[in-house]
Amino acid sequence: MRVVHVLGALVAGGAERFVSQLLPSLRAQGIDASVALLSRRRDSAGEAMSQRLTAAGILHPAGPSDRVGWRSVAWLGGELRDAHPDIVHLHNWNAEMAYLLAKPALARVAHRVVRTVHNTELDVPWLAKLGLAVHRKATTVFCGESACESNRARFPRAIAIPNGVAFDWALRGGSESAAARERFGWGPDERHFVCIGRMAGPSVDRAQKAHDVLIRAWRTYAAEAPAAHLHLLGDGPLRAELQAIALADPSIEFVGVRDDVRTWLQAADVFAMPSRWEGLPIAALEAVGTGLPCVFSEIASLRELEAPRVAWCQAGDVDSLVAALRATESLAPPTRDESEAFRTRYAIDTCASRHIELYRGL
Repeated sequence: MRVVHVLGALVAGGAERFVSQLLPSLRAQGIDASVALLSRRRDSAGEAMSQRLTAAGILHPAGPSDRVGWRSVAWLGGELRDAHPDIVHLHNWNAEMAYLLAKPALARVAHRVVRTVHNTELDVPWLAKLGLAVHRKATTVFCGESACESNRARFPRAIAIPNGVAFDWALRGGSESAAARERFGWGPDERHFVCIGRMAGPSVDRAQKAHDVLIRAWRTYAAEAPAAHLHLLGDGPLRAELQAIALADPSIEFVGVRDDVRTWLQAADVFAMPSRWEGLPIAALEAVGTGLPCVFSEIASLRELEAPRVAWCQAGDVDSLVAALRATESLAPPTRDESEAFRTRYAIDTCASRHIELYRGL
């Protein structure tokens, strides 16, 4: 069976990290899997993903330009004609739109279509909406149960295959954690919080990851916890506005895009994700699976994780988040058994097996 996944680009992001881990597991279980990248744009995190795919023998050709446009559409049509896939698996709205426009060139290529929706709240471009209407027979997969249920009216036949992670790094607390903290120059009496996510959205007060709420809450919390530090991993068009909200607070570090996220998780004391909404976030899966206590907003998709050690806050509520940050001071880290059980539940091989079952059913 030949399956071609279609993705926008190899850049820092949950969907991108997921695909780069899913395909090697599919290949290991006997599926001829590859990914067609509409854009050749790539950051340092994308370079690390490319290395993972290359090591697994996964083809991942990229389109002719950094910007997705008509040349990308023509390129995708040629790639799919040459590949003759049994399944085309679309992973974002760019992929949906590009496939819609490339479809006339694929009239003689018999295949089925699968789309994965990687979030809960859907801001769908008009051309992607047309794709959804045209590709009515496409199988829609949501990345988590809560995301699927919240969109049941729009996708009544959708199924949920929860995201998975290739947990191929050590749990925190061992020699790897000590080495990571030493590498970053963190002292033994300091407490380091890590947040991972794109700094993007229509405005800072409506962005998914709620960095604005976290920064405002942090400035209150840090005033009473001088040994605490917040590290924001990620980048995006809202970064400058968020830095303005931070007011050059020395306890807040804007780290940018990193290709060593797991090292940061091993070194950290707490993971923070006070999002306004989520699908089933890869960063949260990786953090809980590393053995970190977490600060989560009380939304269905984060409740779905059943993480063993969480301080909860109300989404968008600064005071509630301040209280959650304080609560982490008495929040014990998960036990090894709890962390291992979580890793088993969200193992990438289990996720890949469910995808293979879907593909074979089609």
